[in-house]
Formats: sequence, structure tokens, C-alpha cells
Amino acid sequence: KDSCIKYYFLALNQFKKNNNQEGIARVSNNLGTLYADYNFNKSVYYYNNSLKIAQKLNLKYLIAGYHMNISTLFSRKKQYKKALIHLYKALPIFKELK
Repeated sequence: KDSCIKYYFLALNQFKKNNNQEGIARVSNNLGTLYADYNFNKSVYYYNNSLKIAQKLNLKYLIAGYHMNISTLFSRKKQYKKALIHLYKALPIFKELK
């Protein structure tokens, strides 16, 4: 886990250096997933960062997926209202993309 995080941060820095916003979003999402099991606040931070970038770039498939990831995170913490908010945001995007 620690080596994964180390390499994700190396990748994140490289994407930042190259101003590759989609790459930053994807790596941030992966960091959110890694932190989900043991650091809820960091996980939320990285997931939200991913979502903001995807929204800025209008990458709908990523926006929907990131909403699902955030929903899962809140559901695991038994914060069901917050989980549903993100599910309801993801659903119409997935329907549009089908």
C-alpha cells in the first residue's frame, strides 16, 4: 500500500509538471481509493479533487464514475444520505452515456 501511494504521488507530480489535468484527476481518484480503507478524510479530499477536475474538463464518464466512488465511500461510513446524493448525480450521466 505504501509503495503504491509513493508511486501515485510520483505520477501525480509528473502530471502536474506536464499540466495533464485528466492524468491528475485519474491519479487523484486512485489515491482516494487507496485511502478509503484507512483515512476517510484523505479519501474524500482526493475523490473531490478528481471530481472537480473532471467537471472542469467535462469528462462525463469520469464524473459519473467519481460520483459512484464517493457514494461508495459515504455508504461504507453509513452516511447514506450523502451516498444517495452522489448516486443521484451519477445516474442521469450514466443514462446519457449508455
